[in-house]
Amino acid sequence: MRKHSLRHFCLALLLAVGLVLGSSLPTFAAPITYMEQAIGSGSLDGSSFFDRLVTITFVGDTSTVTGSAGFFTNSVGTATVSVAGVGSDTLTNAFVFVNQGWTPAAAVGFGDNMAGGSILDTLHSAFASYDLTTAIGPQTGSTFYRNDLTFATGSGTFHLDLAGDSTFTATTVPLPSALLLLGPGLVGLIGIRKRLQK
Repeated sequence: MRKHSLRHFCLALLLAVGLVLGSSLPTFAAPITYMEQAIGSGSLDGSSFFDRLVTITFVGDTSTVTGSAGFFTNSVGTATVSVAGVGSDTLTNAFVFVNQGWTPAAAVGFGDNMAGGSILDTLHSAFASYDLTTAIGPQTGSTFYRNDLTFATGSGTFHLDLAGDSTFTATTVPLPSALLLLGPGLVGLIGIRKRLQK
C-alpha cells in the first residue's frame, strides 16, 4: 500500500514541478499567422475578378520579426493570396509589415520586395503600438494598396485594381503553453490506459 501511495506522490510532485517550470518559461517564439481580407477587383494568374473576397495570408514565426523605431517586418514564411471563386496562389516576394507612424493612421499589411510597394494594407490606430509578435484583431480600417504595381505569384501575377475597407488579424499559439497543455493530457491518457489494462 505504501509503495502505491509513494508512486502517486512522486507522479503528482513531478507533474507539479513541470507545471511550475513550464509556466515560468518566457515565450520567445511562436508560430504566427497574419491575415488580411478585403472585397476587391483585379486579376490573379490571368483571371479577372470583380467585387470578390481577397484574402492574403502569411504564415511565419514571431522569432523572425525584425525592425525598430516603429517599423517592423516579417519576411520569413509563406504568403498566399486567395480570391473567392477564382483560386489561390503563393505570393513569391511578399512580407508582412507594420508602420506605427504612418498617417493618417498606423498601417499593417503586406508588401512585395521586388515590386517595391504595398500589396494591401489596413490603416487603424490599434496598430500604433503593434510589433507583429503577438495576436491582434480582427481590426477593420481603411485600405491602402498600390494599383500601379503587379505582384509575382507561383503561377503568374496578382494585381489589385480596387479594394474596399480591409480587416487584419494575427493569431499565435505560444509553444511553451501548447507543450504545457500536452503534458497533463498525456499523463491522463497513460492513467486511463493502465486502468483499462487491469
